[in-house]
Amino acid sequence: MECFKEGVAVVDENWKFISINDKGCEAIGLKREKVIGKDCAEIFPTCFKEEVLKRKNSIFNKKTTIKTGDGEMPVYMSVVPILEKEKLKGAVVYFRSVNECFDCIKKFKEREQIFKTIFDSVADGIFTINENWEITAFNNAAERITGYS
Repeated sequence: MECFKEGVAVVDENWKFISINDKGCEAIGLKREKVIGKDCAEIFPTCFKEEVLKRKNSIFNKKTTIKTGDGEMPVYMSVVPILEKEKLKGAVVYFRSVNECFDCIKKFKEREQIFKTIFDSVADGIFTINENWEITAFNNAAERITGYS
């Protein structure tokens, strides 16, 4: 579970934590020993327990909040039930900070702006096409050279 970039926890059929990875402990601000044995709802007020029990199906990327040492943190949560002969034996809970997602989007937009600045400042005409040979972008020099805008 340590290879995941998200928080990953495993709960048993009683929705008690039996495992949690380092990223999960870091996110909630608690040591593993303080988490193991706790009821899921103590840390994940909305752990989608009822929905999973009713549907016996996975839930993906639901926005909710989790309790942390400092208060609460908004996260995207996925819950995958562990079933044995249609009987719930536990669940795997994945969660990722909403703020982390926004940080990624912000970094992407910053890099996109840098690319656009470089793309538009090159003296050579540059254009890009997709797999159908349709022009998807062209820079200012390509506009000047071709007369198209």
